[in-house]
Amino acid sequence: MPSSHAPRVRPQSPDTRLRPLAIAAIICMTTAGLHATAAHAADSVAIAAQKAYRIPAGPLAQALMGFAAQAGVNLSIDPGRLAGLQAPALSGAYTTDEGFAHLLAGSGFRARSVSAGNYILEPAARKTSAQTPEPSGVQPESAGAPANARESQELGVVTVSVTRLAQSTDNAPQNIKVIGREEIQKQLAVTSSTTQLLSNLIPSMTPAMQKMSNYGQTMRGLQPQIMVDGIPQSSPMYTSIGRDMTTIDPSMIERIEVIQGANSSNGIGGMGGTINLVTKQAKAGPPQQHVSVEATSPTSQLKGETMSYKTTYGVNGSSGDIDYLFNLSYQSQGAFLDGNNQRIGTYDDQGDLMDSRSYDVMAKLGYAIDDNQRVGLTINRFRIQNDNNYSLVSGDRDAGIVTTSRKKPAQGVAPYNDSWTVGANYDNYDLDGMKLNASVYYQTVDSLFRGNTKFLGNGVYDQSHASFDKFGAKLGLTTADFMDKTMRATFGIDLMHESSNQKLWHSNLYWVPDIDYTDVSPFAQLEYTPVSSVKLVGGVRYEHASVKVDSFTTLPRYGNKFVEGGSFSFGKTLFNLGVSWSPVEPLNLFANFSQGFKVPDMGKAIRGISVDGARLSTVSYFQPDIADNYEAGFRVRNDRLALQASYFHTRVKPGTVISYSNDQWVANRYITQIDGVELTSNYRFSPSHEASLGYAHSRGRYDLDGDGKVDTRLNGSNIAPDRLMLSWSAQWSERLSTMLQANWYFKRGFDGGNSVDTYDAGKYRFSGYGLLDLSLTYKLPHGKLNVGIANLLNRKYVTYYSQSGIVGNDYFFAGQGRTLTVGYRHDF
Repeated sequence: MPSSHAPRVRPQSPDTRLRPLAIAAIICMTTAGLHATAAHAADSVAIAAQKAYRIPAGPLAQALMGFAAQAGVNLSIDPGRLAGLQAPALSGAYTTDEGFAHLLAGSGFRARSVSAGNYILEPAARKTSAQTPEPSGVQPESAGAPANARESQELGVVTVSVTRLAQSTDNAPQNIKVIGREEIQKQLAVTSSTTQLLSNLIPSMTPAMQKMSNYGQTMRGLQPQIMVDGIPQSSPMYTSIGRDMTTIDPSMIERIEVIQGANSSNGIGGMGGTINLVTKQAKAGPPQQHVSVEATSPTSQLKGETMSYKTTYGVNGSSGDIDYLFNLSYQSQGAFLDGNNQRIGTYDDQGDLMDSRSYDVMAKLGYAIDDNQRVGLTINRFRIQNDNNYSLVSGDRDAGIVTTSRKKPAQGVAPYNDSWTVGANYDNYDLDGMKLNASVYYQTVDSLFRGNTKFLGNGVYDQSHASFDKFGAKLGLTTADFMDKTMRATFGIDLMHESSNQKLWHSNLYWVPDIDYTDVSPFAQLEYTPVSSVKLVGGVRYEHASVKVDSFTTLPRYGNKFVEGGSFSFGKTLFNLGVSWSPVEPLNLFANFSQGFKVPDMGKAIRGISVDGARLSTVSYFQPDIADNYEAGFRVRNDRLALQASYFHTRVKPGTVISYSNDQWVANRYITQIDGVELTSNYRFSPSHEASLGYAHSRGRYDLDGDGKVDTRLNGSNIAPDRLMLSWSAQWSERLSTMLQANWYFKRGFDGGNSVDTYDAGKYRFSGYGLLDLSLTYKLPHGKLNVGIANLLNRKYVTYYSQSGIVGNDYFFAGQGRTLTVGYRHDF
């Protein structure tokens, strides 16, 4: 499992030192655009305490990151700006601010505290409205704002590891985004769903289904690659499963790194982008614990049937060379009601969040071998299962009557998703002047779905059951002075092997046979900074995938046809090249070309074969999708404003278009083209008030008739609606803060299709809707009270996917009405 730990220094030994040359694994949480809570003052005092350090003289970037790691704070820097600068030795007792000041003396830079435990590096002569921190580390109170509400006067810059070359958000040659802990906490006040959380925060992402599945939830019109601590969660062979966002509880997430658009950074699956969910890390020092409880209910009906409950507990800390973390969450969700106070229909095919129980157990253990080497182990077990108290009542799409549910157990075994993940990593921060990251992982996913009587063709009910076993390894070697001081480079290889199948639960017949998938992908990424205002990033990755499919007999539904298995190999060299230029402060221009790679959905292609004696080796379907993604944009970042806008153009060949036909999902191969614009902005009116805006527009077409022209509009299974997002965060006092957010999804039309791709222009149409959410946090003498209201205006609507991605009276689902969540958290 890729590690986001800095080289850990033994806190009980003041003689230890740190020498990281690469910043790829230093994930700096400088979310300065978010408002601090009352705990800020107490944290600042803790940071102010003097501590013994011994940092040798050497390269400035190396010394700064070593000091930050020992001090237990996050520091965001661009190593390229510090090339050639040296730091003096540091020995003795210092506060955090005094230590930074000593190391940076005469360098022309200073480290500025932007929030509790978070620092950024800036030119020493830079004028800001914030005062320079006093040597004690306790910053003076800003006029008109409580001390604990004061934020950085510059919206935060963060370094992300998911790019494999530790790109900074202020000058990366591509559209990257980091969602910090405080943003996540605000969303968790109004939703406990990972899919909903991501949808609320990423403008180009499809609205969540509000079900157990995230099927059809695309980003920039293509499936994103979902990772947890760098471990891919989806199966390359089964994009139809749609459970890759349902393998971890969101309370385990510390931050989220997002690359928008097809990219080759992490290999297979990143067609629409990459979303890396980075889990919480242990902090140095004595045990730190937290406990939380919360209850959620529709505001229209406060009773046992509709009540949902959640509780979490966690402890982390370190002792000598060992650090540890243990987190636990448990949730029970009741019936969901729509804006008309009707019970929402259960999603019998894919499983539902409504009427479910889930738990997540995460344990981490780390050991510092010496000053520069660390090993870590992570184990995570997540399970969610429906309680089976309700069954579906079909709606009437033509009459506008939504699907509902009745209190009666549904047929069969309740759907579930069960995931075990084990990862181990080794970091060496001074391997002959380079940094080495190595990790191995194992994941098994067991998914049960609802069924029907059509599988066996004789009226007997059966259910679909899919299982995946995945082994993988990642190796990366980074040097900060490749060839000369103006270059950084990362070289590595990714390996993965997966065994999977899909059977019927009761009859044990194969729906999809055993498939063995192996991927070997060496890569290299290079960053060149010829002058301080220009950055060039380029790379190459070779994807080699081999697939072995067993022979099998199709289900009676498809005629009991014998299909001869076979072996396939896919190979493709992928390239990326980008440039970032800052002609004047605070403007940054960027342009990027990158390629994405995806093997075809083998599951959909194989299970529906209707020709007896078919040989898979002769099927032309089995060739990978290649996405060419072009993007250009600009950023403006100053004391109050952070603005980013970009235009993208993506073309996929041969391309895969998903549709629903004859009661099953169909994957058809068409050339696809998607164009769009994205805009995100944050503006700080004062230290206590901040607003954000997001906008995404996309247009997706595909070549339905094979004439080489993309002229048919994609449906809602493949592309998101245009969207406008607004939010306002306010710190009203030392105790009270609020967040108000609005999401408007604009109407969209779709084209009709042919006999295979049976789009009905009258049914595939999205009418649009808008939602308003409110959250409130109040600091108590002990702990915090959180109150969240989702769908504040109790809007009555049918979800985007139900309107535009799938037709049928069983799938005409309304969205949730107004819900109230009240929670309490105590850290001790």
